[in-house]
Order: sequence, then structure tokens, then C-alpha cells
Amino acid sequence: MHEELIMSHDPQELDGVVSSGADDVLERALRTVAGFITRGELQLLLRLAQQTRGRIVELGAFAGLSTVALCLGAQESGAEVVTVDAFISYADEVGVPEEQLREVLTATGMAPHNVEALCRLSVEQLAANLAEFGFAPRIVPALSWEAAQQVDGPVALFFHDADHERSSLEKDLAAWEPKLAPDAVIAFHDYANERWPDVTAVVDAWTASRGWQPAEQEHHLQVFRKRGA
Repeated sequence: MHEELIMSHDPQELDGVVSSGADDVLERALRTVAGFITRGELQLLLRLAQQTRGRIVELGAFAGLSTVALCLGAQESGAEVVTVDAFISYADEVGVPEEQLREVLTATGMAPHNVEALCRLSVEQLAANLAEFGFAPRIVPALSWEAAQQVDGPVALFFHDADHERSSLEKDLAAWEPKLAPDAVIAFHDYANERWPDVTAVVDAWTASRGWQPAEQEHHLQVFRKRGA
């Protein structure tokens, strides 16, 4: 999904806008970094990070595609970026030998760098991918709900793209809720995605009970903001 870019020579007017230079970085990231997120979703994450004054926490870094967008936006806002991943390979997760998984994924037409990331995900590779763009955010290698013990609040922007199963989502929300700033912005990937129905069900119930309302939305990325914030 391509959005019209708004150009300006006034740095203050660029807040919340994807500049041509930033858009070029996102295009390069889409070509070279493994991930399952659209260009439009990356642009929305970038804009949210541009507007954030505080700590940004991402659950589910994978190979760092979405992390690039958050770090790019944080360059303008001065926000700190913390990204979390358990670095469990998909082969281990599904209990399939790596070579067999590679054959299956390749046969589906999946891009080679996505196949490699699913089979050989590591903190070292994530750091190297981000370094290619000049970024060095704090990386927390841990299960998403356990990582909350290692990160201080308040969290101003919370982006969830970790395990999409109900039990994991509920543990993540319970662990990270105390860390969220009163006016925090929260965003969930694979919302309204038929493949992951638990995301919509859990997120809708949790946000409605705590005063967050649906805000910006792009494809399967849904943002929520506090009422009155």
C-alpha cells in the first residue's frame, strides 16, 4: 500500500510524516531484512515512533524489519528503543528438522532471507541487521512476558508482534501493563488477521476494559490510544 508522501523543509512539520529519505530506508529494509510486515505498516510504526517522547518497547523483533522503522522514527523523537525476542527458531518451535523445514518453506516460494531467518534466528543476526542501518537499540533476548522484569517503565509506545496465541498474549499484557505510561500508545500486529483470531479477541477485550480506544489502522496493524489522551 503506497501512501502520498508529504514533503517539507521545516523539521517541525516533519513530525508524524514519512520523509523521502525515511521512505528510502524503509524500501531498502523491505528488500534486505526478513519480515512479514507491509510497507504501509512500517510507515505507520515510523510515524508513531516520531511522535513518541519516552521509551519504545517492541515485543517480537524477529530479524529487525519493524525495528528499523521504530529506530528510524526514534531518531527524530529522541525516544529509546528496546526490542525483545526469544530467538526460538521456527524449526524448533514446530519440531521439524531444519533441512526439512527449509525445503517446505522454499517450495512455497518464500524469499530466501525469510527462510533463513525462520530457521536460524539469533540475537547476533538481529544486531547485525540493525547495524547495517546504523541502529543499535537495546536488545533483550527473553520470552516476551519475562522481559518485562528487565525493562523499566514508563513505556510510551508499546508494539506487540510476539506469540499470537491466547495464553501468550494474556501473559504479555499482564506483565507489561504496569509498565505502560498513563497516556501510552499501544499497537498490535496481525490484528483482524483470520490466521490469528486470538489477537483480535484478546486485544479487544483487554483494551475495552482498560479505556483504550481503536485509533490508526493499517492493514493488520491496529493502534489504540487512551480515551481523552
